Amino acid sequence: MTARDIATDAFNDLLSAIGEAYSDRGKLASGKTLRGTRVLVRSSSDLSATAELLAPQQWKYVGNGRGPGRRPPIAPIKAWVEARGLNVNAWAVANNISRFGSFDFRRKRTNIYLDEVKAFEEQKLPGVKERHADLIREKVRNIVNNTK
Repeated sequence: MTARDIATDAFNDLLSAIGEAYSDRGKLASGKTLRGTRVLVRSSSDLSATAELLAPQQWKYVGNGRGPGRRPPIAPIKAWVEARGLNVNAWAVANNISRFGSFDFRRKRTNIYLDEVKAFEEQKLPGVKERHADLIREKVRNIVNNTK
């Protein structure tokens, strides 16, 4: 077991939790944003690793929507309409969002990614830290035992 393994397991669990939240909240349309979300883990030694969750820029609208203002791009809305099988005009939807904000925004819903990262930090991160500490303790034990 290495720090890279620990980080990879932890962030894959986080990505899985995000996928479950998508499903639970009915946010899976084409699945493009979730499929575009990935885990990147770098390691410089057995005891050190960094992990990142990389997502397409539209992650920030998943769950909490978009507020009023400039009209959002029509192409992604058109793809969403088609994926959902809706019989609405994407241009009209974009104009409605620019005037009033999206449905989730108006209902003050929260962002799926941020919710799951917060839950990960509160519930899972302490266990990840403990696994990493165990790894370091084992490595120190092995060094001490081999130098006697």
